[in-house]
Amino acid sequence: LNITKRLYDVDGEQLLRYPNDPTLFSFRLYLGNESADTAALPLANLYPYYIKNPDGEYCRWDAASQCFVSLGLSNYSDLAAYMSTLTSAEREAIVFKTSLNGSITKIPADYTVEVRDLIVGTHWKVEERDYEIPRGYTLRESDGYTRVDGGEKPQGTTPLSGTLTVNETPDLEVRNQKGWGLTVEKVWTDKDFIKSHDPIYFAVYVRDAAQTLTPLEGYVRQLKAPNTSVYYFFGNLKSDTPFSAYEVYEVELTGDLTVDSSGAVSGYDSITRIGEGEPLTVGTVSVRGVTADQTYTVHYDKGEQTDKSENIRTDTVTNSRPGIELYKTDWNGNNLSGAVFTLTDTEGKNIAARSYTSGANGLITTAFLPAGDYVLTETAAPKGYVVLDGPLTITVDADGNVTAVEGADESFYSIGADGASVTVTVKDRPSAFQVKKVDVRTEEPIEGVHFALYWQVTDSNGNRVKAAKPLVGYEDLVTDKNGVLEEITLDLRAGTYYLTETAAAAGYDPLDADVCFTIGNDGTVTMEAFEGASLERLQQEGDAGGVSYVLTVRNGMPAVMLPITGGSGTGRFLLLGALLALSAGGALLCGAMGRRKRIRG
Repeated sequence: LNITKRLYDVDGEQLLRYPNDPTLFSFRLYLGNESADTAALPLANLYPYYIKNPDGEYCRWDAASQCFVSLGLSNYSDLAAYMSTLTSAEREAIVFKTSLNGSITKIPADYTVEVRDLIVGTHWKVEERDYEIPRGYTLRESDGYTRVDGGEKPQGTTPLSGTLTVNETPDLEVRNQKGWGLTVEKVWTDKDFIKSHDPIYFAVYVRDAAQTLTPLEGYVRQLKAPNTSVYYFFGNLKSDTPFSAYEVYEVELTGDLTVDSSGAVSGYDSITRIGEGEPLTVGTVSVRGVTADQTYTVHYDKGEQTDKSENIRTDTVTNSRPGIELYKTDWNGNNLSGAVFTLTDTEGKNIAARSYTSGANGLITTAFLPAGDYVLTETAAPKGYVVLDGPLTITVDADGNVTAVEGADESFYSIGADGASVTVTVKDRPSAFQVKKVDVRTEEPIEGVHFALYWQVTDSNGNRVKAAKPLVGYEDLVTDKNGVLEEITLDLRAGTYYLTETAAAAGYDPLDADVCFTIGNDGTVTMEAFEGASLERLQQEGDAGGVSYVLTVRNGMPAVMLPITGGSGTGRFLLLGALLALSAGGALLCGAMGRRKRIRG
């Protein structure tokens, strides 16, 4: 069974080839035995297939270049002979398999999928699902599915299917046409506090040379919760009109509306465009079940056309209303993403969502709060930062203004207002982590000590234990001249670790147990009690208020044997061990052969 991908240009006449058009496509393959229900064929499950380039040569997948590379072999018997010389891993780059759900992916234009070793009587079907077609392309309506081996007429948009007969090799083509794809992403600033919004409507307008906007016939769409995006495909553009002249706006409609399964709207009497910064009233249901009409301000952000093919674009339309905007920054005012917070009432009940995570712009959430006191708690910090020492209590008045913040001094937060909303900016302090190796007696750093770092895992009995192998890249860590293990920082992901000393410095014994420490999601470091190590939290000086964690691992001198001579001259030895090292500068009285001998440390 041969399945070839064909791709036509926007005029539907010229064939496009990879890599001139780098877009990759996907198929679904269905296979069933002769007794299978042809109307409900199962998807192929891990069935093997091969890839041929436009010259009919078999290909392998090259992981380095992420593309198919020709093997220079067109005959299958030659390919089979060649593969017999390969390892199983090398053959896996030539013999591909469908997914569990029959998916065949990453097929370039003009390449062929060859499905071999099908039994006579096998029922088959090939489909390219609409939602899996890349944006900016479409299945050709007239001949999207075409069987070219038997002179059959094109099947249009009906998937190809059949039953394999003796000496038959079905040769199929799945044909796409390039066009223009426009995706509209919808953003609601109150999404964390509103359970649902009433349907809203979008329309495509075309801007002419005189800057006049005219609605494009047949391109009004409904967006209904919980969906947050609308997709438009244009098979061709208006004469002499560039894709950049196509713009999407929210609209208000009147009349007896009809909406089909794709969201296309018809039957409206009038259409009113909502311009940049203009209001729009939408019915809402809050997370607590309160129904109300809310007035939003509409903002448009026109996206850039893609660099590769310049036929797709993503625009963002934001509906916002005044609220309390909560932001996360570092001490210098730079936005921080990845900080996690909870927002509760004073009894600990969630106000809306269970948690909120700051985005790339530092926005944690826009909160809509009635008068009262609310508790904002940071539960996880971005890497390299530590959470607030405690929660903040925010007081809101009847006008929605923040009148007080308690729980930290003003260096940790700021309150601002621009007339439309109130902002509370919460600052995170930088955090650092260092592991040092020192002499137990002098506290001087020890260079050249070897360690390995292990992750904590859960065994089959549910016990938390040390992993069998060290973390990749952390198998042999060596202390530098300052006694520091440079590889161990807060760049490690949150979790519990075991630090194992594998080779001590000359003159020292290695630790006889692991140092177990935990990096928390909140940017803190803790460790299990261990008399050979200690953990300090250091508060840096200055306004930045940074926090450093220093884990100090100590080594003692090894046990030593000292000769002690008695009256008979017979050599004796006394094991003093690490106690001798601890007695530096002092005196140790030892008895030998009935005499007392003073030994200076």
